[in-house]
Amino acid sequence: MNAAPETDRRYRAALPLLALLWLWTMAGGHAWLAYTDVEEHAFQRAGSSVSAALAHTRLALDSTERNLQTLAATLAPMLDAPRADVRQMHDLLVQARLADPSGSLVYVADTEGRVLAWSNAGAVPQTPVAGLDFFRAQLQPGRSSMYLGHLPRSNFAHGVDIPLLAYSLPLLSSESRLRGVLVAYATDQPLRMVYQAFGLTDDGSIRLLRQDGRVLLAEHAAAVIDRQNLHLPALRSDYSRPGRYIGKLGGDLGEHFYALAYLPKYEAAVLVGVERERQLAGWYRQTLLMGVALLLVSALVLAQLYSRRRQLLATTAVHARLADAETKLGGLLGSVPDAVWSSSADRTRLRYISPSVTGLFGLSGDLFAASPDSWMQAICESERQEVARAYIETAFGSGQRFERMYRSHGGDGFQWILHRAWGVLDARGNLLSIDNLASDVTAQINSLHALRDREQELQALLDGLPLGALFFKDNHCYANPAARELLGSACNEQMRPTDLFALLRLSPTSGDLPLERHGGEPRICTLQRSGQPTLFVRVGWQLVARGNLWLLQDVSESERLARLSGEEEAAAEIGGWELDLRTGQVLWSAQMYRLHEQPQGSFVPDRVSVVQAYTLESQARLAATINEAIRTGQSFSLDLDMYLPSGMQRKVHMVGKVQMHEGRAIRLYGSLQDISVRVRTTLALGRQTQLLNAAEQIANMGGWEWSPGGDDILWSQGAQRVLGIPAGAACGMQAWLARAHPDDREAMALVLRQLTHSRRPIEWEYRTLDATLDWRQIEVKTLPELDEHGQIRLVRGTLHDITEARALNQALMLRKRAIEALSSGVLIADLGQDDAPIIYASPAVCEITGYSADELMRNNCRMLQGNDRAQPEIAVIRSAIERREPVQVTLRNYRKDGTMFWNELALAPVPDEAGQIRYYIGIVTDITARRRNDDMLLEMQQRMRSILDTAADAIVVIDQNGIVQLFSHAAENIFGYRAEEVLGRNISMLMPPSIAAGHDSYIRRFVRTGKARVIGFGRELQGLRKDGTLVPIELAVSDWTSGGELFFTGVIRDVTEHRQLQRQLLQSQKLDALGQLAGGVAHDFNNLLGVVVGNLDILATLLETQPTLLKRVNAALHAAERGASLTKRLLSFARTTPAAAETLPVIDLNQATRDISDLLGRPLDPRIEFELDLATAPLPVRLDSSEFQNALLNLVINARDAMPAGGQLRIATRECPISEAQPDLPVGEYAEISAHDNGTGIPEEAREHIFDPFFTTKPKGKGTGLGLPMVYSYVKRMHGTIRLESSLGAGSTFRLLFPSVTDGIDAAAPEPARHRGNGELILVVDDEVALLDTVADQLKAMGYATLQLSDPQLALRVLRERGDIALLFTDILMPRMSGTELARHARASRPDLPILLYTGFSDRYLDDDLLKQPQVLLLGKPVPRARLTAALQQLLPQGQKQPDLSAPA
Repeated sequence: MNAAPETDRRYRAALPLLALLWLWTMAGGHAWLAYTDVEEHAFQRAGSSVSAALAHTRLALDSTERNLQTLAATLAPMLDAPRADVRQMHDLLVQARLADPSGSLVYVADTEGRVLAWSNAGAVPQTPVAGLDFFRAQLQPGRSSMYLGHLPRSNFAHGVDIPLLAYSLPLLSSESRLRGVLVAYATDQPLRMVYQAFGLTDDGSIRLLRQDGRVLLAEHAAAVIDRQNLHLPALRSDYSRPGRYIGKLGGDLGEHFYALAYLPKYEAAVLVGVERERQLAGWYRQTLLMGVALLLVSALVLAQLYSRRRQLLATTAVHARLADAETKLGGLLGSVPDAVWSSSADRTRLRYISPSVTGLFGLSGDLFAASPDSWMQAICESERQEVARAYIETAFGSGQRFERMYRSHGGDGFQWILHRAWGVLDARGNLLSIDNLASDVTAQINSLHALRDREQELQALLDGLPLGALFFKDNHCYANPAARELLGSACNEQMRPTDLFALLRLSPTSGDLPLERHGGEPRICTLQRSGQPTLFVRVGWQLVARGNLWLLQDVSESERLARLSGEEEAAAEIGGWELDLRTGQVLWSAQMYRLHEQPQGSFVPDRVSVVQAYTLESQARLAATINEAIRTGQSFSLDLDMYLPSGMQRKVHMVGKVQMHEGRAIRLYGSLQDISVRVRTTLALGRQTQLLNAAEQIANMGGWEWSPGGDDILWSQGAQRVLGIPAGAACGMQAWLARAHPDDREAMALVLRQLTHSRRPIEWEYRTLDATLDWRQIEVKTLPELDEHGQIRLVRGTLHDITEARALNQALMLRKRAIEALSSGVLIADLGQDDAPIIYASPAVCEITGYSADELMRNNCRMLQGNDRAQPEIAVIRSAIERREPVQVTLRNYRKDGTMFWNELALAPVPDEAGQIRYYIGIVTDITARRRNDDMLLEMQQRMRSILDTAADAIVVIDQNGIVQLFSHAAENIFGYRAEEVLGRNISMLMPPSIAAGHDSYIRRFVRTGKARVIGFGRELQGLRKDGTLVPIELAVSDWTSGGELFFTGVIRDVTEHRQLQRQLLQSQKLDALGQLAGGVAHDFNNLLGVVVGNLDILATLLETQPTLLKRVNAALHAAERGASLTKRLLSFARTTPAAAETLPVIDLNQATRDISDLLGRPLDPRIEFELDLATAPLPVRLDSSEFQNALLNLVINARDAMPAGGQLRIATRECPISEAQPDLPVGEYAEISAHDNGTGIPEEAREHIFDPFFTTKPKGKGTGLGLPMVYSYVKRMHGTIRLESSLGAGSTFRLLFPSVTDGIDAAAPEPARHRGNGELILVVDDEVALLDTVADQLKAMGYATLQLSDPQLALRVLRERGDIALLFTDILMPRMSGTELARHARASRPDLPILLYTGFSDRYLDDDLLKQPQVLLLGKPVPRARLTAALQQLLPQGQKQPDLSAPA
């Protein structure tokens, strides 16, 4: 094998491994880079957060330290006095606590740790604080800065365990001596809220640490309560430098990426940690997916490499075997005389040619290679065209085996050629090449002709013999006329050798041995014939091939004379003679005279006359032989030709001996025997032997004979030819066995051993190699011959090459099995018999009809027609049979059980050996299910046609050339064409020119490349109607294949109405977006107004005795209420809940319009005439009065702006029933209010955008574009609609329709009475600290005690631990837990707890199930004192229990 291809293959095999290694390397590098990116991002996030947190923390701590230093500067002189004024210190501490909203407790302790004064009411606690770390830190000499500490839970814990920070500062005298320690406890809420703002609550943590690792503050309150020490190595390192680290933050927390920023002044640090697992979760997931993908790819590559390796090894081995086989085949084909060549399937080139082709056809190799069909030119012209046609149709057309004998003018002149050709197919049945084998069979043809001539000559010879001749072979007997005359009526073709033995009896002079023992020696026998005299016959026989030749001669007269004379020679036709060399006297016996046809004693023979009786050639040989015998004294024997007096010749055999005396020959004597008959018989037998040899060759048979106990086998020429044994070569029993196929050798050895003792014939088959080294299938038959004792004397047998016969049988069996395996049945009818009966029925016919094969055989096919014989197809069948033509029909047949089935019957005539049409073959196919399916398919097609005609979407089908094949009814409606106007034309007729120009090229590109831009997707475009107008359509295209041709189905929808709906949806979405924006702004503004209104209410209460100041406060309250009204209008955009209308009060539309009639006239120009036309009957509707007034005011302002020069404005109401459903209104009763002006009107192009947010037709700076969108949003929320009627120059009319209600009009709510609390404790929760304090002060001013918290989770813990809370007053929108969630949890632990909710989005929660529970109310921000008083009066009636005020707030 060449080294270069091997190296190339190894290189190609290594490429996938190198690619795999490169993939793993790149994946590993990518994973590492991704990890470093994640790590860097986490550290950057932690670093930026820690820097910001450090700045906020430093500002807060510096502010606290300044406040404490100010207070310490005041308290230090008091401690220097001989007697400290504890009361004065207490007042200072109380003022300091009140000045700091976050302060909880402030106290002063002396150097022993005893508390001297504190900010709380009551006695000073006696518990010393000397053991606390923040106290001990201030005892260190030279310390003057603030120290941060923590408060143990047991210290001063009289109430709720709230996370507190402890700040300590030394109290120094004027001489800088330590006189005491100032300690302040403050909530960590301000700093914690700052930490929470950094947004690390989900995957990170911000903590304030002391140098010893103590957690002082975290963004979660629970994290502060459960303080713990963090043992971080970073805190033990350089305390002045910030850094980034990876580690655990203590407890059960996992590893974090964290950054530390230090506050050396306060011996503290700010730590920001980001959970490492959460940051790396995406990296883990990506790396895992990448690893799994690489593993799968690696497994596939390795499996492919292993498969390729196996294929390569197998291919190499196959190539080696093929090369070896080709070498052997080339050598073998080159040594055989037959011509072998192989041509390509297109007959343009030769794949192989053997050297014998040139000699056989007389063509040069170059000519044959250039034109593989040039061998046809060597065929005789009379046969050339027919042979060429059959060769092309059989070998190339169907790939079947071609075999033809023709005459050719080859290299040796005229000759007979036997040509065989067969197609070589690949695995898919495609023709690869045609292999050809041509043999010169001229000699065989000539031999066959000669054999036929010899057979005729032999028959004439036997018929002309005077002897009786019998030839027994294959249970057949041939007798010539002489034999039939001798044997009489006993002689016939069925005669057997045993029948002949029964007629013959041995003559007493022939000995006592059985006739069979003499194998060809002539014997005299008696022939006993019934009713006739016994004859003496001379009998001779010989084994010839597989037959016995017997010769019978009537010697009755000679035998009788011999008996009379006592001479035995007469019986043998042997005469005796004697020559006396001394005297020259010749003596003859009587038989000698008869042999010479001379009367006995008629002359005296002498030496000269005796010699002259022979032919000249015989005379010379006789003289030479006698002289040689006289000279040597040796006996002699020779055959001579004798002339008879009758002119005939006789063949005689002379035997002579020499009598010597004293070294000299004195007498010659011997015998002369007439061997003419034997010679003629021998010649005939020789010719017969040749005939038999030729027959063996033609039949591929041979005979053999073997004697048990020996190894030698006698083979006939045919047997040698079958076995491939060279002429003259010995082949014994062991050599025969050795030539058998290895797989058959063991079984054959067992059979050969049985030949020695089996008295019955044995038959077997085996495989052996012939002269061409091909394995041939051989059939062996034996016939043992027994002796008189019954023992096996000889074993004779035959060999028959059945390779071709076996292949033919297998092919026939394969065809039979193929026919039996067909789902369709096969019938064969014989037209040569009466009524054309069925002579063959395949199993499929029996299965289809229910009849057995025996029931069908010998019956006509009419039995399957039952009584249904009037079908027109039956007449068609009869007509075709009469014309001997094929026919195919479909008719009704009936099974044995009487059920009908549809039979697709195909009949074809089949000629017999003489070419006459005698048989008809029928193919029976049960198509009942197919007919049923066809009917169903037809019905389905009709249904599909109905569906296509009734489908709302148009369906169009085109072929790959763009020609329309189907055009549905909906397509006719969309495009305006009838189907017959479009079918068969190009689809581009339905497209605008800009699209039609490239449509055909797009289809061709898709057919060629398979790349789709439209197919499989949907898109919107424009179609071209018949009237030339464009229609917007939505098109979806799919492709499919039928009959090898590509088709496209397009589903088309007219989206004109859909686009209108989309514009309406876009309008609604714009309003929603604007509503959300407005709602967010209004909510934040409500919080601000809540602080303003609450403080103004408190001031109004405090200034009731000062009218001047109270007037200004009330003015401020009025302005705040106007701001609240503005936010309410903004919130109208955010109110999208349909249920809000059902919660509104029922008002009279007329009265609501009258109430604001004065307000409506204010913005109008004096030149505008204002008219109010209200219905006489009340119009009850559910409306929000203020929003209704705002909407109506917007319409009036728009009407004013449309009439700059003045005009008329008319506001009218009326009942408006809707009797037919409309797109925007269901059927029902409605109340209508309209605003009509005679102004400029609205342009048509602006009408569809008139309700879009920020759209305005007014000059720049005059309109905001929010008026009409707010009206539109409000009306839709009230389940109504708004309609516009406008004409340019004639004015506009806006009609608002609201659903009428049958309920009565609600009465006005009474003014709530003044209410004060009795000190009930109210828990106030709000994340807005300013609003929280304002609400608390309002409640306190109303006589209630408050506990305010900004953390809802902490508030929930307080509710569960304290039972003295009388009411929960909470905001709804808060981080980490909403107010409704807090309320539900509170109700779960205290079902009777009153709950008051307030929010800037009050309408959003009207349908909440929580509001349906008792003792739950909802207020909207801001909360005026009146509404708050009414709510508290309802939730907290007089008589509630007073709270325990001794607990610190």
